[in-house]
Amino acid sequence: MVGQGPTPKRLAWLRKLQEMESAIRADEFKKITSVVIARHGKLAYEGYFVGTDASTLMETRSATKSITSMLAGIAIDQGLLTGVDTPILPFFRDKQPL
Repeated sequence: MVGQGPTPKRLAWLRKLQEMESAIRADEFKKITSVVIARHGKLAYEGYFVGTDASTLMETRSATKSITSMLAGIAIDQGLLTGVDTPILPFFRDKQPL
């Protein structure tokens, strides 16, 4: 109902985000400069740390490789890719390197 505030699930999610932010600010996680979370195609959370903001350019190649590997594993598991030797780049023709 409108006006009854956040749901318990949303409150728990917000607490987890606050815990994450506190841990990052306390340097429990090293070299974290930003966290962006999208959910259902919409921006759900955006946080910047250690003097960065949305316009700060960062080196993301290592994280990109890790995420690509995870997604490739899911695609293999679902039968969308035949194996680890399947080239990934052809699936992203509009994202070719310069």
